[in-house]
Amino acid sequence: MMDLILRLREARRLAGLTQKQVAREVHINHRTLSSWETGRRISSLKVVTLHRILRACGLTELEFYGPGLEQRAMSFDHGSDWEPREKPAAEERTQ
Repeated sequence: MMDLILRLREARRLAGLTQKQVAREVHINHRTLSSWETGRRISSLKVVTLHRILRACGLTELEFYGPGLEQRAMSFDHGSDWEPREKPAAEERTQ
């Protein structure tokens, strides 16, 4: 089972976004996001900020906490052609 730290990183990775792209969208420093994804400062992550990160990655809370994220991550690692169901908000602003 994936823990919060791994889910956070996989959500961003599966959305095809860099830490800088997500951080810009969520209005945080990319180093802060990095510290959460590595677990160094995960206790400082606020729920409202997590929700913003999920929105930037095009995920609902149910998708993030449910088994789907883990299944997609495993498929992605094995060469699946999975793509996010919608463009993340960060990409929409750049077009």
